[in-house]
Order: sequence, then C-alpha cells, then structure tokens
Amino acid sequence: MQMTEHEIESTRINTNDPANWKLTEHRMICPLFQSEHEQTYLEKLKPAQIFEEKSEQGIELFIIKGQLFCGSQIYPAGSWARFPINSVAKFQAGTSGATLYVKTGHLQHAIDVWVK
Repeated sequence: MQMTEHEIESTRINTNDPANWKLTEHRMICPLFQSEHEQTYLEKLKPAQIFEEKSEQGIELFIIKGQLFCGSQIYPAGSWARFPINSVAKFQAGTSGATLYVKTGHLQHAIDVWVK
C-alpha cells in the first residue's frame, strides 16, 4: 500500500541528522512513516550484524548501501526483496555493514527478490 487518499500531510526527514536515528534493542533505526497499515524506516547494520524482522503483514527491503548475505547468496546495494505475510526476513550484513530501507505492512502474497 502506498499513501491513502486520507494522507495529505507532507513528511520530510533529514536522514543525515544523527538526532533522527534511534538505538532500539541494538538496532540503529531512523523512523520514516507509520500508520495503521504500514511502517517504513531506515536501518543501519554494523559489519556482520544480523537483520531479522517478522511481520504479520509482509516485509520489503531495499539495500541502499553495503550488502546482505542469506546463506551463500549475496545481495548487493540496489537489491530489493519482498516477503509475504507471516514470514521472516533474516540476513547478515557484509563486512562494511549495510543501510536498508524497510517497509512492513500490507504486501502481496509473494516472495520477490531483485538483484541489481
């Protein structure tokens, strides 16, 4: 889901400002948007840090910087992955860490992975 017809307020967040980043349970997160339907945020991972997210309504990831590993598969910057309802996205950051755009909420029932 993207913006609904009832969402009319613009949002601008300086993601380079450290004040917009929050350390929560060993995760460095910059909240971008939250509604009853979805949540979006940026997340910075340290080298070799595990990213694990479960959502009852689905998860989308876009790798902005760095790379993620899932077993022997490597996902470089520019890769996008989408996971269906009630699934778990689990990756490990590469040696330089990673920056991710994460969206949870109403997604379709399919797993898609695009690699740049």
